[in-house]
This record gives sequence, C-alpha cells and structure tokens, in this order.
Amino acid sequence: MSFDADIERAPVVAEKLSERSAVFSTDFQEWGFFNMAMLVSSATTFVQGLLVVNTALIALSLHMTEAEMTWIQAAVGLGSGSFMLFFGKTSSIFGCKLQVCIGLACLSVVSLITAFAPNALSFLVLCGLQGVGTAAVSPPVVGALFATYPEGPRTRRGTAFLGCGNPVGFILGSISSGFVTLKFDWRGSFVVSSLYFFILTIISIWAMPKIPASSSKVADLKKFDWLGAFLITTTMALICTGLTEGPQIGWLDVKTLALILSGGLLGLGCFVLWEYKCAMPLMDLTIWKNVNFTLCVLATFFGYMSFITNQFWISLYMQNVQHILPLMIAVRLLPQAIFGIAWSFMAEWLVKRIKGTYVMAVGAVAYFVGALLQLFIRKDTPYWHFLFPALLVTVVGADFQFVVSTLYISKKMPSQAALGSGILQTVMRLSVALGLAITAAAYNSAESTQDIMFAFRRAYICSVIFAGLGVVCVFFMRLDRDGAPPAVVENIASTSALFCNAGFQTDVDEVKPAYVQGVAAASTYSVPTSLRSDGTYDSATAYGS
Repeated sequence: MSFDADIERAPVVAEKLSERSAVFSTDFQEWGFFNMAMLVSSATTFVQGLLVVNTALIALSLHMTEAEMTWIQAAVGLGSGSFMLFFGKTSSIFGCKLQVCIGLACLSVVSLITAFAPNALSFLVLCGLQGVGTAAVSPPVVGALFATYPEGPRTRRGTAFLGCGNPVGFILGSISSGFVTLKFDWRGSFVVSSLYFFILTIISIWAMPKIPASSSKVADLKKFDWLGAFLITTTMALICTGLTEGPQIGWLDVKTLALILSGGLLGLGCFVLWEYKCAMPLMDLTIWKNVNFTLCVLATFFGYMSFITNQFWISLYMQNVQHILPLMIAVRLLPQAIFGIAWSFMAEWLVKRIKGTYVMAVGAVAYFVGALLQLFIRKDTPYWHFLFPALLVTVVGADFQFVVSTLYISKKMPSQAALGSGILQTVMRLSVALGLAITAAAYNSAESTQDIMFAFRRAYICSVIFAGLGVVCVFFMRLDRDGAPPAVVENIASTSALFCNAGFQTDVDEVKPAYVQGVAAASTYSVPTSLRSDGTYDSATAYGS
C-alpha cells in the first residue's frame, strides 16, 4: 500500500532535534503526553501489580485449583501477548489516538465487571480480556511517541519514560490494591482499577497527538491478515493450557499431549508457513534476518520470563508461607519499583556513553544474580538478607534491556520499527504466560512433599535457567553506543508513517516522492539514506542519487 497521502498529512515534529514538537501547543501538553504514554504503556504491569498482591485471596474466594491460580497472571500475559501484533496493525487503520482512547475506555468497563465475577472461570476470562485491552493501547501510544520524536534527545527521554512505565505501573497497581483490599476486599481493587483507566481515557483525549490514519480503511481491512492473527492466538493458548494442565492430569495424558503438540508443532508451523505465503503478513518474517534484533528479542524474552515469574512466586510465598497482608506485600515489593525508575534513566544515560552490548550484558547478569539469590530463601529467612537485594538487582535487567532494545529498533531498523517494537512487546507479554506455565508445572510436581519451600525452589530454579539462557544470547550481540554517529537517520515523514501504519511494510523508495516534494524542507536535520541488503543503511547515498 502507498503511504503518500498519509505522509503529506504527517505532522512536522520539530525544526531541531532538541525542540518541542509542533503537534503540542505547550510544554505542559508535551510532558502530559510523555507521562500519559508511560502510564498507558504500563497498563499490563498495573493489572499484574493489582493481581500479584491478591492472588491467594482471589484463589481462596473463588475456590480455585492450583492450576487456575497460576492462570490469574498468565491470562493477562496471554491475552496481551497474543493480540499485540493484531492491534499494532489496527492502529494504522483506525488511528493511534482513537484506538488508545477506546481501548482505555474498554479497560475501564471490563475492570468494573471483573469486580463482580461470580466464579473462577468468569474471573479468568475477564483477566484475559483485560490483557487484550492492554494490548490495544500499548502499540499505538508507543508508535505515536516515536512518530513524533524519531531521533534526538527527546527520543531517549521518551524511551526512558517508557522504561519507567513498568515499575510505576506496578507501584500504582499494587499499592492501590493493597490499601483497598485492607479496607474492603479484593473486589474493591478492580473498582479502583476501573476509575484509574477512566481517568487515563480523559487525559489521553487531551494529551495524545493526532497521527494520520489510513485513508482506505475498508481496503486495509480486507487485506488484513485475519488468519495469521487467529493462528498465533490459538497456538499460544494451546501451549500455555497444556503446560498448565500437565502437572494436574499427567504429562503423558492424551489431553496434555494433544494441547502441547497441536499448539507447539501444528499451530506454530501453520502460522510460520502462512506468514511466509501471505501477501500482507501479520509478521514479516524477513525481520528475523537481523541477527542483533533476534538476539535482543531472545535475551529480553528469557530475562523478562525470569523476572516476572520470580515476582509471582515471591508474592505467593509471602502470602501462603509468611501470611503477609496484601498491603504489606506491596510495601515489600515497592523498593524494586522505585529503583526501577532510577535504573531506567541510568540506562538512558549509559547507552549514550558505552556500547549497547555492555548495557545488555549488565542487564542479563542482573537477572541471573537476582534469580540465584532467591534460591537461598527459606521459610523464616529475613526479608533483608536475600529477597531485598534480589528485588533491587533483577529490576536492573528489566530496565536496561528494554531501553537498549527499544532504542536499537527505533534507530537501526526504521523501515521495520513498528513491527520490531510490536514483536518486542509481544514476546515480553507472552513470556509471562509461558514462564508461569512452566514454573507452575515445576511447582505443582513438587507440592506433595512436606517441605513447602521445596516446591518454591523448583520454580526458582526454572527462573535461574531462563536468566541463564538470556546471558548466553548477549555473547553474540554487536550493539554500538547510542551516542555514536548513527547508521540510520531517516526523514520525519517516513518514520511517522511507518510507525503509525504499524506493520504495513513498504520499501524505502515508496516514501521518496513525498520526501522530495516538500516534507524535507521542514525537516532540516533529515539525512537521506539507502537500505543495504543486511538491514543497515548507507547514509552516503541520497534519495535523489
């Protein structure tokens, strides 16, 4: 599809890299957008923070089995991860701002309904729908941020804000939930969640810039990869269900084997084959030819899987073993979130001064060390001995790897930045569902022993293995520092169009006419580039050559 019409209507973002974008009338509105983007992109962690401190209470109230209890968190990650690429595509058709506002409004409604869930099944379905809602709002708000600021100091600042989103979202979700549960019960937490998303909806209407949408919505809907979206969603659901049910009904049971094999082999195979043949695929498979991108995604996937599973099992340990109230659990997890904010800005500062590979390595080692520390936790181990340092160390990995990977995608792969960003967020969300399914299988297989901590250590060992795999990935990366002369600086119009037409890929030459016809005149800092076959760009070759 052609982007010419959208490019010509694309906003001129700034005369200079350090200036405020023209799409914002005041500095206050710009900072409002940065903060709104941070909170909206962290919608998933807000919901997870709310759930993690109430897991035991919810399971007890709704008479859940062990398998159903792990699905409380896994349903959110599965719903979010399975639909992330889908909603990245739809934002190009209906517009980033419209999708964010509608998605937040739907989250508000679903959260309110969840407060009145009568049984375990309905509650888990609603958790899954909340995950779908977070998937609807995250890609367009991130796309709008990088479309408005594709390069320069404000890009790094925006990335740091996004990195802060996860710890800030967790703080808001867990602390507010802890207070409300202490006064009322866990159902009141979802009423507060509904109010939170309603307020974000109002703020988004004011602060979100209006990015041009597709001018041919009907045609784009007809071209949409509906089969690909169905295959990836069904595949992940089957795999996670099989891993969760395996310890309960037996790994050699026909149902378990059918779920895992049909999802892992048949479903995934059909998805890859279809994406290879499809004219407008949900996921352009050529993106995986970029080795650094693939390694960044894998390292983030394994590291975040270790991080989020540890967070879940530590919270459950404090609820079931130490019998701590939800509010006090939130307080004990609070240092991790506070330091996470600081580490995010530290990553933004470091990536300008040292190679991205080294920053990724520090993050990977932090994941591994934090997971190892949790192996030494016993039933009566004081909080300050191992848990506190583990919480502070593991969040280094979450922030450092997210910031580096996001900046690499936005600057080194501009023609595939929308797809790359969508894949990164997808694997982070799916790592929650897969990680919890695997660790739950390890936990449940050892739960019959008299030593309750033995089951928890089984789950912690899985997290150590996940983190170790992430460390291995870093050895093969070759990432430069962000402050070095960039290999890629594309013009504002093409970057804006590519981000907001999320995933509808085009060749760089397709945006050439709009660039030549006048957008370049407003983009005084644009550097024409040419795409090499290896995915990098030659800045010495101009469009007109």
